[in-house]
Amino acid sequence: MNKKMNSVKTLPFNMDDDSINKWLKHYQPQQNPIGIDQIYNILRYINLKNVTLKSYFLIVDKITAQILKYADQSNLALLSKNQEFKAKQKPVKLAISLIKALTLAYSNISDHQGFSTCFNKKQQALIINRGIACIGLIIKQEALIQEPAPSSFYSKMGDLYRAGINFRLLDQPTNDTISQFLNHPTITASIKINLLFSIINTFALTAKQIISVHGLIIKAGDLLETKSDNKSGDVDLYWDYQSP
Repeated sequence: MNKKMNSVKTLPFNMDDDSINKWLKHYQPQQNPIGIDQIYNILRYINLKNVTLKSYFLIVDKITAQILKYADQSNLALLSKNQEFKAKQKPVKLAISLIKALTLAYSNISDHQGFSTCFNKKQQALIINRGIACIGLIIKQEALIQEPAPSSFYSKMGDLYRAGINFRLLDQPTNDTISQFLNHPTITASIKINLLFSIINTFALTAKQIISVHGLIIKAGDLLETKSDNKSGDVDLYWDYQSP
């Protein structure tokens, strides 16, 4: 990325609601997607600059599907036998950077003091759930290139889960329309998927096997039974979501 981040000129809109709304109306990801480098530029910029909470969400919501599509495409490239592994890692690493920036955006929105008044319950659940689901994708993408996910994202997952508890949203259906999130119907479901995948020894698996295992966990994640405490000591996995 060689574009400078210190100028609004690098963005397709000015940092005011009117300009942002005009861009949102004209940007159609399916018909006319913008470059993935420009999307990354937008995310990094708005994650650092002041923009109204509603506009922040509308921008992030608009570009999420294109980021996840790019991540899926990078995974397919990783399975190709036509390139060396190091060369195939590059698009996956870019996808990881994009999803990390996306996670930060959803986390920032949920942390904002106006979160509960700006969004209804369904929107609140969707925002928190997407943040958690994105962390799950980071864990998977890092595994694909044989790297452990940064511990800070497990801490961030705990923060988002705690927000879900505080706002009483754990089992609130999100009815997300983004295809990659269709099997993440609630915050509880996403947490189960992430926890199950995190205990898999992915270093013993190929990229193709990792993708297959992740797909199976998404389908079977709801079979995981959870408890709110470990007083009885009869659980197989314990996650302290309040630990840093």
